[in-house]
Amino acid sequence: MAAASSVKEICAATDYKEMCEKVLGVVNSPDPKEYIKQAILSTEEEIKKAFKLSGDLVVKANTTSRPKMIMALEDCEELLQDAIQELQASFSMVGDSQIHTMDRRIEELQNWLSAVISYQETCKDQLGKKDSDLKTSMNNGLLDAGQLTSNALAIIGSMSKILSLFDLQIDLPFTKGRRLLTLDDEGYPHWLPEHSRRLMAKHRANVLKPNAVVAQDGSGQYKTIMAAINAYPAKSTEPYIIHVKAGVYKEYVTVGKKHLNVFMYGDGPDKTIITGSRCNRNGYKTMNSATVAILGDGFIGKDMGFENTAGPEGHQAVALRVQADKSAFTNCKMDGYQDTLYVQTHRQFYTG
Repeated sequence: MAAASSVKEICAATDYKEMCEKVLGVVNSPDPKEYIKQAILSTEEEIKKAFKLSGDLVVKANTTSRPKMIMALEDCEELLQDAIQELQASFSMVGDSQIHTMDRRIEELQNWLSAVISYQETCKDQLGKKDSDLKTSMNNGLLDAGQLTSNALAIIGSMSKILSLFDLQIDLPFTKGRRLLTLDDEGYPHWLPEHSRRLMAKHRANVLKPNAVVAQDGSGQYKTIMAAINAYPAKSTEPYIIHVKAGVYKEYVTVGKKHLNVFMYGDGPDKTIITGSRCNRNGYKTMNSATVAILGDGFIGKDMGFENTAGPEGHQAVALRVQADKSAFTNCKMDGYQDTLYVQTHRQFYTG
């Protein structure tokens, strides 16, 4: 068993200390990584329970003909699946890292674990304000998962203290203040990949060659944006560049999780516009009301307009929802009345 004093020290930074001490108390190792892995693994196990519960509740909701609750619980299933994937990535990163390289991993871990918290909160939001037995069951099923995620995030944030408990001293830059909001000499956040910077530089120099051109008048390869996205090459490792010519595109667009490094640019935010009108009043929860949803990491949007025309009578009505990590939007316009831009998870950058 782990030394009680060490576990207490590790758990000191957490909000749910009793749970933390119970979870980490089973670790018996001189390697501080094992405590971090256990914190992440216990969170993943609890999220998996909540994921199974959401599926069971969908079945129950189907027997009582509650379509809105079915939709909300199905959203929870999707969100919790995303959470499981991010926790698995976190666990693998810690396991594959040497202690002396942990300084390069902390920001990624904080990013992923923060997203896991967001997924859980979004699930709760999708369930609505009206009390019901299914809502209560789902919220109860997320209680321990939320506390464990909070604890894991706190433990990652106190890494330097944990290492000192094991007589290890490493200069961790993140302890001097996170750099997520700082810009470098090029005016970009430090996490924006080099290939994204090159694409934007090529666009400025008018030497960018698109993989797909969308035009309503037939002058491009595709008449709809989704047709261009659906043509994304499988298992591509190169940026996929889409030029959307001027026009008002009345369609709902999703850049999926498998659509990595998409660069979509228009002819100007008032010339190339994607528009829709889904809203809460018409039965769409906030997350599902988006005209455009960006899930694929590394997305860049430039010179485009995103619009939801539902108006005040529609209540929540999202024009653009972004879940993608390391995404950037420049010279884009988001128009709507309520919850126009839904910044859901991960690192995002917006500039004029």
